[in-house]
Amino acid sequence: MLYSFPNNDCLNYPNKLHLPLFANFRLSIIICCLLLNSFIIPISAQVKNQLLQKKGELSELKAEIKQLENQLLNKTQNEQKSIEVIENFNKQKFLLNKIINTIRNEEKNKERQIINIEQQIKSIEAKIKKLKDNYAKYVVYLYKYGKQDELAMILGSESFNQALLRYKYLNKISEQRKRDLTELKDSQTELGEARIFLTNELEQKKIIADQKQKEQEELKLKIEKRRTYLASLKNDKEAIKDEIDLKRKSEDGIKRIIANLIAEEKRKAEALKRERELAKRKPKSELKTEKAPLVETDYTQNLSSFAALKGMLKWPVDNGKIIRKFGEQKNVRLNTVTLNYGVDIKTAKDKTIKAVADGIVSSVNWLPGFGSVLIISHKDDYRTVYGHLSEIFVSEGTQVLSGTSIGTVEESLEGNILHFEIWSERVNQNPEVWLR
Repeated sequence: MLYSFPNNDCLNYPNKLHLPLFANFRLSIIICCLLLNSFIIPISAQVKNQLLQKKGELSELKAEIKQLENQLLNKTQNEQKSIEVIENFNKQKFLLNKIINTIRNEEKNKERQIINIEQQIKSIEAKIKKLKDNYAKYVVYLYKYGKQDELAMILGSESFNQALLRYKYLNKISEQRKRDLTELKDSQTELGEARIFLTNELEQKKIIADQKQKEQEELKLKIEKRRTYLASLKNDKEAIKDEIDLKRKSEDGIKRIIANLIAEEKRKAEALKRERELAKRKPKSELKTEKAPLVETDYTQNLSSFAALKGMLKWPVDNGKIIRKFGEQKNVRLNTVTLNYGVDIKTAKDKTIKAVADGIVSSVNWLPGFGSVLIISHKDDYRTVYGHLSEIFVSEGTQVLSGTSIGTVEESLEGNILHFEIWSERVNQNPEVWLR
């Protein structure tokens, strides 16, 4: 509670004022300023570990990209005219996309932190203003009336009880004044800390933005280099056959990823069930001290139904044309037979890929022949698979809505083709039955 005093213009009190309390007030402000100039915001051990972990992950990705670059340099001129070179570039692009998405997430976190700090600063400034106004009014009151007026109030009491009550009231005001001064000092320090922290965060955000820009430029260079190599192989019948063989071998890779996702979700669900059963047996007093609350493992439960979209599902790309259907496919020209777990959709150059329904990005992977592969989990235990991505705009754990841009289509020897699959648990579906 802040006690109020006669409302006077506190800015116009005389300079000859030499009250001890006012002097202490000025001294406290000077001390605060000195503290702020030398203050360094401590970083918690947890934050340090997180920063080191992220730095380590990015270093590992960069090292893997460097290794792939060296592999290209060591290839002979004849060896460079093969599907292996394209796959090398595909892997480099996938790793660069991972780096960019990691940096992009960090940038978003910084933006949120900066907004929170700015709101905190406004709140502290308002608090300081209120405390200063209150204290200034008290200083003016003391200057005008002084301690003698307070003594006169006590001596002018009509009874001993009234004098005692007045003494207690004045004492409470004095104690509150001391608390206000301490709170003002602490708030000034807190404000300085927040401003220093904000400056640091803005500098960090700029570094992160510059780093993201650098990695995006590197990705563009890789895309252009890949296109150059791709152009030299487009009429190579053997290279096209090798690309199709890689796809055939990798089809089971997508199946394995989905099986692992299902197994992991079931494992988490069972762990949650066991945890809940243990929680029921515990006394209420123990439950209150639980450090972490139970968390639902099915993140898709609040999403719209996927099963209800059968026959009305949005296309993952605009103006696409299915060139390879679901099921067994024969290529008369190359004399090959492949089993397609989804459909291949031909699109225009650099076409944007969109999520076909609400869901959670549950996997971002790389597979030979399919390049960057993204899997979204939907309600009702459905999953959609998007293969041949050039750029990826989302990362694992991101919630997406129907129509959200998730990436762009990669160019292959057969053109700009998106590979699209739909799975109901472990059973693959014919996308043409679902797409409207």
